[in-house]
Amino acid sequence: MRARTLRLAALGAAVLVATSGGARAQTGAPRKLTLSQTVDLALKVSHQMHLLEAAEGAAEARVRAAKAQRFPVLNTEGNVFVWDKRLTFNVSGMPLPPGTDTTIRDRVSSAITVNIVQPLSPLLVIGHLIGLERRGVFAARADLDRAKLDAAERAATLWLQALQAQAGLVIAEKSLAQIEAQLENARVLERGGALGTVDVLRLEAARETARGAVLRVRTNSEVLRRSLAVLLYLPTLTNLELVDDLPDPPPPPPLDEVGAVERAAKQRPEIRGAGERLQQAEEARKIAQAGYLPNVLAIASYTHNEGVGTIQPSNAAFVGLTMNCEIWNWGKTGAQVDEAAQRKRQAAIAVHAAALEVEVDARRRALDAAAAYEGLAVAAAGLRAAEEAYRIQSVRFEQGAATTTDLLEGETEVARTRTGALVTRIEYFMSLVSLSRAAGELPEFIR
Repeated sequence: MRARTLRLAALGAAVLVATSGGARAQTGAPRKLTLSQTVDLALKVSHQMHLLEAAEGAAEARVRAAKAQRFPVLNTEGNVFVWDKRLTFNVSGMPLPPGTDTTIRDRVSSAITVNIVQPLSPLLVIGHLIGLERRGVFAARADLDRAKLDAAERAATLWLQALQAQAGLVIAEKSLAQIEAQLENARVLERGGALGTVDVLRLEAARETARGAVLRVRTNSEVLRRSLAVLLYLPTLTNLELVDDLPDPPPPPPLDEVGAVERAAKQRPEIRGAGERLQQAEEARKIAQAGYLPNVLAIASYTHNEGVGTIQPSNAAFVGLTMNCEIWNWGKTGAQVDEAAQRKRQAAIAVHAAALEVEVDARRRALDAAAAYEGLAVAAAGLRAAEEAYRIQSVRFEQGAATTTDLLEGETEVARTRTGALVTRIEYFMSLVSLSRAAGELPEFIR
């Protein structure tokens, strides 16, 4: 527990330094990040995960507190009183032997009592209390596992979006370079009289459009990289370079629809957490029913008195049993039992709802991944066709057999299919991340 506290304190200090320095940070040597490195870093710095780690520690402490109630309790009580006068006794007409102490109570009296109390009947309830708190620990661990999966999915998705923008910038710059090259060639043809001015103007307009596209994609890429830096608690202006080490060609989905549902039913922390809370509700119901039982305690007590005279002994001790039982409390205990039963019913409904939600989620994400995988081949074939068509149009344009309109249409199509292939590839990996989350595990393809 102490180690966890120190780790949380260190995390807070690191985050404070990172965020305070973010506005002053300058772009320097790029910090390279693969997808796996991004996920690992996100799991280390996630505030939600550390909050849930603290919640788990609190639940463990409650278990220890519940277990301690099984053992005897040692307590002490003391007092000192200053009275208005000394109290004595005097039997009228009866002489007392010389030296007889007639003090009943001195002006100053004190007492100290030490008690040992051992619960007897509560032992039946304490067992259920321990079970309730232990289930709370298991539920907290399930919440922590859920937060881990959520943090990994969020970081991986943002990294993939930023990678898509980064690669899209490369495509946009490549398209701009192609148009500029064609523009230079067109100017040469214009000077030779083989091409009209209007054709050159069309290419110049296309170049400016491509420049605008590059600017938009570059801005979007920068926004996504900064968002990723914020998510990872890095200085906002950190120069991130995303390293595309994703499998090429991409692997097929690791799970089909049936496999995804079976894996999710076994591994999803949402189902596990709901089940633990159902068990908690059952233990709480049994604890509420114990309100009908008497409370029996074993007690051993020792008292030492000062200033109490001869009537009361200076030292006294006893052992015994006490019992307390509420005979009538206007239905309070019954109402508490009914409340606990309804809360158990709520928890049972939550278990059923979680199972249905997880099944639907797993099926949907498995189908999405399968469809995205099939789309990879379609996008690759379309890209090959568009690139070949553009190559042919470029050759025909150089030979004067194609117009600038033909050339620009070919360039536009190849740029569109390149972007489409990139989007299809990134969306497929996003679907794999979602599928892994649906199955209750971290993405395996990044390891």
